[in-house]
Amino acid sequence: MKGIVSSLILILNLLVPAAKAADTNTQSSEHSGTSSLEAVSFAEYRSWDLDRKAEILAELEKDPNYQRLSATRLPEGSKAIPESGIFDEGLRYLPISPLDIHEIRRQEEMEDGFVSGLTGKLHRRWLQLHFPDTFSGSGENTSPKPIPENKKAQEVSSNHNVGAFEPVPPDEYQGEVQIAVNPLDPTQIVAASNSWGKLEGGSLDCGEGPILVFYSMDEGENWHNTCAPRAEDYGLEEPLRGCDMTTGSDPEVIWDDQGRAYLQYMAVCYQCNTLTCYPAGASMVVARSVNGGASWAAHGIIRDGWKQDGLLKMNDKNFMEIDTHPISSESGEANPHYGNQYVCWDRDHDEVIAYSTDGGVQWTEADLPGLVGLPEIGCELAVSDTGTVHIVYQGIDPDYQFQRTYYSQSSDGGRTWTQPQMLAEEHFVSFSTGSNIEAQDERGASNFAFIDVDNSGGACHGALYTVYTDAPSVDEQEAADIFVIRSIDGGTSWSAPVRVNDDDSPFAQFHPALSVDQSTGDVLVVWQDTRNSEQGRKIDIYLARSTDCGLSFEANIRVSAPSPEFPNDDVSFSNLNTADNPNANPNQTGDYIGLDAFGGKAYVSWTDSREYMPRPLGSQEENIGMAVVSFAAPEDPNIFSDGFEGGNLDSWSNQNP
Repeated sequence: MKGIVSSLILILNLLVPAAKAADTNTQSSEHSGTSSLEAVSFAEYRSWDLDRKAEILAELEKDPNYQRLSATRLPEGSKAIPESGIFDEGLRYLPISPLDIHEIRRQEEMEDGFVSGLTGKLHRRWLQLHFPDTFSGSGENTSPKPIPENKKAQEVSSNHNVGAFEPVPPDEYQGEVQIAVNPLDPTQIVAASNSWGKLEGGSLDCGEGPILVFYSMDEGENWHNTCAPRAEDYGLEEPLRGCDMTTGSDPEVIWDDQGRAYLQYMAVCYQCNTLTCYPAGASMVVARSVNGGASWAAHGIIRDGWKQDGLLKMNDKNFMEIDTHPISSESGEANPHYGNQYVCWDRDHDEVIAYSTDGGVQWTEADLPGLVGLPEIGCELAVSDTGTVHIVYQGIDPDYQFQRTYYSQSSDGGRTWTQPQMLAEEHFVSFSTGSNIEAQDERGASNFAFIDVDNSGGACHGALYTVYTDAPSVDEQEAADIFVIRSIDGGTSWSAPVRVNDDDSPFAQFHPALSVDQSTGDVLVVWQDTRNSEQGRKIDIYLARSTDCGLSFEANIRVSAPSPEFPNDDVSFSNLNTADNPNANPNQTGDYIGLDAFGGKAYVSWTDSREYMPRPLGSQEENIGMAVVSFAAPEDPNIFSDGFEGGNLDSWSNQNP
């Protein structure tokens, strides 16, 4: 079947009760039910693009039977478990997967749209009902291309399978990983991730779809796991709010200068009908640990999105920063904003920020300057040792032809912000059809910018750095690269971009993260990279360092490597492409990976599929990979690539030489 006409014919054949689902008041007609889908192979179904599926959904929404099913809430006391058969009537009726509907909504509304464990399981159940002979196995995978040895790195540690150490490890998806090292004690590391399923063992019961926290007391050699606080621990879960299920999403981890770790995340309320469950609101919360991440307590509610915003108004895509500078390097006097905490996120495509002056318990909101005509999404923060707060955030063309990165700053503790300054216009566009690169062919890759500032007191002190993804055009997003720009005058002006990845492959580099090592001033950038894949599907993790204030980056380092801690111990890559790996989680790798840097070392974390890919050997699914990259000092740290000695920022151009 080809073209929209064929799609509409298919709709006519499908929009009938598939399993005695018709309401007695619904006018019935003679159709063949889901049998029409039997003539369509799984491969052909996969070939339908999102526009075609959106046409099907548009017609489906006119159907009275679909309207009835989508308006019918689950019976009181029912558990939203796909395997129970409670959703089967609706799933048999649907001509497209619940995941397809999720992705259509995500693109239409430009939402980050983490796929909940329930939605993903409903997708798998839908596949089992419609393509029972196809949905099995982990897919074929060819041998990896030879990978050149790492250059410039002093040492790349073994790749650790972070979730595999405990007697009862998490057995489902771990994604959108963040990681942070305690600067007072670098042996202490915390990492957190979105997850699916329950984590239960002994007294540990994390609930359904929690934020899982992993902690190490020996610099990442061994790991343990625990739970983030649940919604009810914050007093959020009340029957009147109508949540059939609550989960966590989008974790951020950070340390203050007292050795306390903070976990900031979304508590998401889901409502369910007889077809699926959908997010009905999200609250922003923060938890705190005083024992290195071993246990966490609910600490503060940043925004009660369920009560304040009402249902179907989403808070999303959040990041956090803490001012850890008691003395301003600019004035030499006490920093009035020392100890302030800051969180940014977007609410229905309007970027907002909140600040706390009491250590994260009480929060006050401020609205960032708007971007005229551009829906806003994605933000990240950095704090200078002067007390100035810096932010980057994005505006996306509603027609998906470009995406722009903007910069603003606050010098009064987050209360007011400068007018946004455009730093870059990219052609790698989040939520666009072209962003569904081979490695992220279902979820799509996102283009979020990240920012950090040098507070090291060294030659590059005060420099700001921003990293983002760009492509030659919106039609060539598969060829995406990683770029860094910098400012040496406090954000007033910014340099031309420097490309960080040094490969000549036609495949994508994406999801970068950037961190300044505040002990050395080095700039570290990490990203997901498909250069070693013949089809752009296999993801390795690469890292690069700049020791010259972002003027140039050293040869790229492959961080991912074969490791005995993974059942597939002879490969370095992950592969979540749906053709190679139909069992892959629909979130794939999510929107970002984790990076922190301190003491001449980079701490990297990412979503890893080597538990069961390319061969289904492990009991877990997508898990967390982690490694530490250690560097030696440059041969002569006072000689810069532009030829100036001493590293005086006033003596060299703001532009790239």
